Amino acid sequence: KYLEKHRSGEKFPMNDVDYFGRYSMTKEILTNRYYPKIDFVASFMEPRTFYTNHGWPHVEDIIFYVGELIGLNRDTYELESNSLSPYEIYVLLMSILVHDVGMVYGRVGHASKSFVVLQEIAPVVGNDAFEIKIISKVAEAHSGKLDGNKDTISELELCHTTMGCTVNVKCLSSLVRIADEISETKRRASRFDVDASVITL
Repeated sequence: KYLEKHRSGEKFPMNDVDYFGRYSMTKEILTNRYYPKIDFVASFMEPRTFYTNHGWPHVEDIIFYVGELIGLNRDTYELESNSLSPYEIYVLLMSILVHDVGMVYGRVGHASKSFVVLQEIAPVVGNDAFEIKIISKVAEAHSGKLDGNKDTISELELCHTTMGCTVNVKCLSSLVRIADEISETKRRASRFDVDASVITL
């Protein structure tokens, strides 16, 4: 809702681009082509885990929690502070959309596959290789290890600037990781296990 209100203009790298439109098209492609495959692949992963839903409900929960963390006013859909720019909100939302989408290739190293998926749909996200790298860096930091260390954020560069717009990569990465950690709701339960009465909600 915030991005829909602030979808283009001088606060974005290209002021004639509809960034909300890009986000919406990306969401549609991922929802139709990728998220159903993620849940199917995840249902057969070992070791078995009941929290295997990494599709749209999980993404939607993360978006909700990030809104809480950044102080989004749910009545006006404006931020309580100007700590994040509209472009940073766009990068943040795009990172949330793709943070688990690499699971279509399997769980191991899935975070690093967000770049691959973004390249696959590059015409929709704008074919800007530098922007795709920034989105990927934010998405990748939510999981895994860096040289054996689970701290995947502290070694990131603090900021990246593209066409005059600065993105606080560490801040956005932290928001995605925290929201991902606290989104363990019943909506993450494996649909396959629920349907087979292995677990009940």
